[in-house]
Formats: sequence, structure tokens, C-alpha cells
Amino acid sequence: MSPTGGSVTKFNDNIINTNVTITTKDSLQINSDTMIDDLPQGLYKVEKIYNDGAIEQTVILKENK
Repeated sequence: MSPTGGSVTKFNDNIINTNVTITTKDSLQINSDTMIDDLPQGLYKVEKIYNDGAIEQTVILKENK
């Protein structure tokens, strides 16, 4: 089952705190194969929401290649 939507939270100080920018994503955006590759470097939480109410959260530290 694919997520029906979700959000990407960017931790602006690169530490987990309340200084964040939250971007809502629709089903096409949250399921995109390039979504993570397209993010600039930084610390993120990706939240995927499913039809059954389940929520999957993943923390990603994206560094320079």
C-alpha cells in the first residue's frame, strides 16, 4: 500500500528542535522516487500517511555528495 500523502519537516538548525519548516506533500510527491535526492543538504523528518491511519516517520541526514 502506498502513502496517500504526508509531509517533509526540515530542521533549520540541523538539530531536532522546534525551528522547522514543514512542507505538505500529496500522494504523487511523497511517493516520488527522487523526492529525497531532490532535497538540499540538511536534517529532515519524512512523514508518510496511509489510508488505514498508519503513519511512518523517517529521519534523514542529507550531506554533500
